[in-house]
Amino acid sequence: MLRQPLTLGVYTPGMTAAQRVLLAVVAIGITTSALFLAESIGGPLIRTILGPPAGFNSDFTSRAAYGQALLVQSATVGAAFFLLGVAGWRFSSFTYRHAVWVANPITVGLGFAAYKMAYHSLHLPDYLAEYDSPRIFLLFCIASPLVFAPCFFAGVKMRGSHHTRA
Repeated sequence: MLRQPLTLGVYTPGMTAAQRVLLAVVAIGITTSALFLAESIGGPLIRTILGPPAGFNSDFTSRAAYGQALLVQSATVGAAFFLLGVAGWRFSSFTYRHAVWVANPITVGLGFAAYKMAYHSLHLPDYLAEYDSPRIFLLFCIASPLVFAPCFFAGVKMRGSHHTRA
C-alpha cells in the first residue's frame, strides 16, 4: 500500500499544478479589481453616507481617512472573494485549505502591488493617498488567511448548500 508523504504547509489534494496557478492568477486579479472598485465606487459611496472623514484630501493621511479607506477596501475585497466562491462552479468540494490557497498573503499581496502600480501609472487627478497605504498592504497580507480566505470559503459553502437543496 502506498502512503501519502507527510507534507507541511498548504496541501491541496485533487488540484493540478495548472489549477493552482489559475486560481492564484484569478485571486490576484480579483484583489486588484476589488481595490479599484473600492477606490472608485466604494470610497465615494461611503463618503456620501458617512461624510468625508476629518483630514480627508489633505496633505497628510488622517487617522479617520485611513480607517475609512481600510473599512472600504476590506469590505470590497472580502465581498469579491465571497462572490468568487459563490460563482465558482468547480469549487463545491473545496476545503478551507483550498480557500487559503486562493486567498493567501502572496496572492493578496501581489494583487495589492498590481493595484498600486496601476494606480500610480494612471496619474489620476484625484489621487487618494488613503487608498494607497503601505500599512493597508501589510495588514491585507497578514490577515488574508484569517479574513479573505473565510470569505471565499463561505461563498463556496453557500453555493454548495444552495445546490444540495435544489
